[in-house]
Amino acid sequence: MFSNQKKLFTGLGIIILLISIFLAFEIKKTLSISTKTIAEPIVAETATPLKVSQENRVLGAGELWIVTYLDFNDSKSRKLYQTLADFVNSNPTKAQLFLKHTPVAGLFGDNALPNKAAWCAHQQKKLPQFMNALLAGNNIKESGLRAAAASAELNINMWWTCANGEKAKTAVNKDTEEAIQLKLGKPPLIFINNKKISTIQDFDLNELLNSLIAE
Repeated sequence: MFSNQKKLFTGLGIIILLISIFLAFEIKKTLSISTKTIAEPIVAETATPLKVSQENRVLGAGELWIVTYLDFNDSKSRKLYQTLADFVNSNPTKAQLFLKHTPVAGLFGDNALPNKAAWCAHQQKKLPQFMNALLAGNNIKESGLRAAAASAELNINMWWTCANGEKAKTAVNKDTEEAIQLKLGKPPLIFINNKKISTIQDFDLNELLNSLIAE
């Protein structure tokens, strides 16, 4: 009897230790992608060496390159995506939008699911349609994601398998690790021609974007 109790307590101790290690890792990862809010110019003076490919391109084909790092769990990220997408859709030959998926790690549940779902919609070349429906419904739970996928006329089974698969996980982790390594800060983030645009200063983003394509 005492032997069984000892095994039980030992097993519980190991489980508690593993959970503690996992939580410590997740907290450290969350803190590493976050930075303190400090004063910064609206447009950074120096460029950041970002890496983008056609796989990251969402919209447009112009010379003004907009790269954004977003966490679709965050309403501010979703609103920023909509602002940038609307701008590029209005100026498709002057600007193009590149999307990086950087969901901030959470302690419970799969915080990366909305971003992985968006990444998988992009694999079917229907990310704009998926995001339009997702933003209109404003529901990032599974039911909202599925509704957006249906509205975008995705292959639902293929899309959902992708969203819960290793390829989407690897792609999102790659973007997240890049943001951490470059010490970019917490999403949402915007870079125009590799120069960081402030997301904490009070200014009209559309006005800035329009001034840049007018130059």
